[in-house]
Amino acid sequence: MGWSCRTDAMNTFKRIAAKHNAGHEYGNDLKDKKGNSIGFFETGEEQEDGAIVGTIMRYTDSTKTYAVPFQDFRINPDGTIAKFYGET
Repeated sequence: MGWSCRTDAMNTFKRIAAKHNAGHEYGNDLKDKKGNSIGFFETGEEQEDGAIVGTIMRYTDSTKTYAVPFQDFRINPDGTIAKFYGET
């Protein structure tokens, strides 16, 4: 079984992912407004309405060895961002 979401939601997610994947070898690299690496994001479970949800993980130290859940995110089925750190 594959993961399913609406096309509009996926297009928004791809735009956000491309912004945070640029030049990073380990996947996504979430940055604050100053450009400092603060963590990464993981997608969550499939949603019946076609939305994309997940969790933003924040590094706990400068070595970026450990991370803890920081904030949930949601991209609505129509592609609008309901909640995502630093995105509107």
